[in-house]
Amino acid sequence: AGILLRFAMSTGGAIYQARLDQIAIGAGYPDEKKERDAESLAVDEAGGRYWIGFEYTNMIRRYDLATGKITAQATPKLMNSAAL
Repeated sequence: AGILLRFAMSTGGAIYQARLDQIAIGAGYPDEKKERDAESLAVDEAGGRYWIGFEYTNMIRRYDLATGKITAQATPKLMNSAAL
């Protein structure tokens, strides 16, 4: 709920350089769980970005892999419960 675990993994499967980062949410109330409730994650290492889907806001945000800053966001119509 609003925390991103980052780590590197050796070819043998050992985890190193682990750290916890707070997910940037942009506008909203970062102290409220519903604003930080991430439900999905996709990573594009080659492109240097990742996407997080948020349950409460029905929003997808794209982040810079190196900085963790939001680079784009969208609220697809099909994610809106009224569209179902």
